[in-house]
Amino acid sequence: MRRTKLVCTQSIGGAGSRLGAFLNHREWPMNLKRSYLFWILPIVAAALLLPCLGAAQEAREGINSGNYNVKQAFEFGYRFTDFTGSQAVFGSFVNFNDGPRLLEHTLEMRSLNHQGWLFDNFYLTSMGYGGDPNNFSRLRMYKNKWYNFNANFRLDRNRWDYNLLANPLNPTTSSPFVPVTDSPHRFDTVRRMGDYNLTLFPQSRVRLRMGYARSIHEGPSVYTVRAGTEAVAFQGWKTTLNSYTMGLDFKFIPKTNVSYDQFLHYYKGDTTWAITDFPYQLSNGTPVNLGLPFNTVAGQPCARPLTSTTTTPPTADATCNSFILYNMSGNVRTTYPTEQLSFQSNYFKNLDLAGRFAYSSSDHAIPSFRENFDGRYVRLNGRANCRGAH
Repeated sequence: MRRTKLVCTQSIGGAGSRLGAFLNHREWPMNLKRSYLFWILPIVAAALLLPCLGAAQEAREGINSGNYNVKQAFEFGYRFTDFTGSQAVFGSFVNFNDGPRLLEHTLEMRSLNHQGWLFDNFYLTSMGYGGDPNNFSRLRMYKNKWYNFNANFRLDRNRWDYNLLANPLNPTTSSPFVPVTDSPHRFDTVRRMGDYNLTLFPQSRVRLRMGYARSIHEGPSVYTVRAGTEAVAFQGWKTTLNSYTMGLDFKFIPKTNVSYDQFLHYYKGDTTWAITDFPYQLSNGTPVNLGLPFNTVAGQPCARPLTSTTTTPPTADATCNSFILYNMSGNVRTTYPTEQLSFQSNYFKNLDLAGRFAYSSSDHAIPSFRENFDGRYVRLNGRANCRGAH
């Protein structure tokens, strides 16, 4: 993988700068003498860099606007990727693609006399936006004697399609030979995570802290289900975790802090499973899935899985391991609150004291669980039609 970036930093309100041209040596006249290049290249490079250097100097010093000193910097680039081999494996382990990127952005505002109207200090930074699998943003705001606020957001894209994972590696001697070219446990999910924390009266003897965090993991994926044979089920992945915190800090004794915290965590699991692909049919026309393993010598899904290959879709033997229907869903709900009392003190010389007491409990429930299976299970020598609910 190759990465190339072009950077020019500019302060808010400052004069912008642009690169006037991109030099390509293949467009230069072939009869240009080497002595000319010796002088021209440094001059051109200096002309291109001077505007950026001037803007960078402005960004370091910032500009004063009203009661604030403002600094801002952008870093843009373009990502080039070049590889040979499997696109699925590259996406599983690297997952970088071509395209423009916001490599980094920072914005800083600082009150000149600590008497800002809404905040005294403001800081925002971001990176990775535009197509990278990882994005990140951080915000910090502070108002002297009133509040301190912090926020973080992160996005992670997770892709996996390594075709050797859970692959039955069907032998070529099987009749029919059915190769498995994708991983039966592949996924393409996104995780979004945010943390938001607020402290009121940070310099007083009594401080109030509040926080909220949210994490969502969702996206399409596939998984194998075993019932005589193994079939690929579509897995609509979705889990959510919401966390709330509230705490008080007491500083009535010098060099001593006593804290009480309450943590509330709520987990929701809403992942579902369903077989949606039925590439074969029974003799009566019922769609059927024979699973991934095709090893007729070992009897998977049976010694003679197909009775006809001229029909569309091919006709399967009714005595084989097979799925006619499968789906499962269950709404998992878990709560686990925690109370905590802690203290830190260095009131006594050469002695630091710290202690913590915490109590936690949990409640786990599945208010609605359903699993349905319809097919043939050779080991039981019969056809099963199961419906389950809770």
